Amino acid sequence: MQVSKSKKFKTYDSYTTSDKNYNVYRTKGTYYIMVRSYKQIGNTKYYGSFSSVKAVTIK
Repeated sequence: MQVSKSKKFKTYDSYTTSDKNYNVYRTKGTYYIMVRSYKQIGNTKYYGSFSSVKAVTIK
């Protein structure tokens, strides 16, 4: 998962589903999020493409 305050993702933070640090985004504002899936076969991870950008507003 990538999280950004910019719609064009000029700067962003990356998180995995096991990370608990993305809870810092509890302040008011709009955040833009992209996610992608992966499948691990052996020791190799195969990544899918990123989703379209979704806007999330925190009130």
